[in-house]
Amino acid sequence: MDPTPNLADIVEVCLRLDQLSQKTYSQFSKQSESPSLSQFWDHMAREESTHVAFWSSVSNLKELEELPLVFDEPTLVLEELTKREADAKALIADSVESLDTRTMFLVALRLEFFLLHPAIGTLFEYLGSHTNIENPGDAYDQHIHAFLKALSKFGLLTPELELIGTSLERLWTDNRKLAQLATRDYLTGLLNRRGFKEMAYPLATLAARNLSLVSLLMIDIDHFKQFNDRFGNNTGDEVICAVADAMISSLRHRIFCAGGVGKNLSYCCPQRKLRPRFRRLKN
Repeated sequence: MDPTPNLADIVEVCLRLDQLSQKTYSQFSKQSESPSLSQFWDHMAREESTHVAFWSSVSNLKELEELPLVFDEPTLVLEELTKREADAKALIADSVESLDTRTMFLVALRLEFFLLHPAIGTLFEYLGSHTNIENPGDAYDQHIHAFLKALSKFGLLTPELELIGTSLERLWTDNRKLAQLATRDYLTGLLNRRGFKEMAYPLATLAARNLSLVSLLMIDIDHFKQFNDRFGNNTGDEVICAVADAMISSLRHRIFCAGGVGKNLSYCCPQRKLRPRFRRLKN
């Protein structure tokens, strides 16, 4: 029986998929006779390079293999992503140097579909806090929309291609929303209990390995029940959101959690970093 794959295995396939897209768009840029079309493909290739940089940064994390799996069926996820990689390679197996402009866009849209596996949105959400590289998930909807704008600009926006493009946009939006709902509190946008547990685990594991400490800061809003009873739930929600925003701006968050009965917030970070951040929050 094959061993259960870890995150490193899944991230490696995601990296190769984006590398394939980056290489293809670069080729499209070189072979496009129109300067504006060449510029478009060059822009898309550079955007793919930021995705490649994200996956490369994540794959170099020392603790990656020790991070808990966020998928109920990791073997199935790896199989599906590997299948999409094989399909992407088959798609561009023939020479891409003789494609017309419309076919280039069809190839690109199919590549983008391969990259919209639900697991990728989940990994953007899960791994974003573990690297200093900009999270591609924050602007991926704009990346997809750029294809629709280009199709319109170059006179190629047929009803069929528009349907494909808008379907990809909707697919990404829905995947991202599902990933966020699984790990984020709907009110504050901070990590919920499940998300906090998944994010804090690597810190604890790394601390145990390095014989260091992890600090946990618990924040309770004083007199919140009385305030909520007097001014109502909507105003109470505004207070919770304001405190959460203050935490983010003051602590430059690594890991947060909105849990408990609503008025309890948590902050988790390496021991050496807690004291100055606590002073900023207190002030």
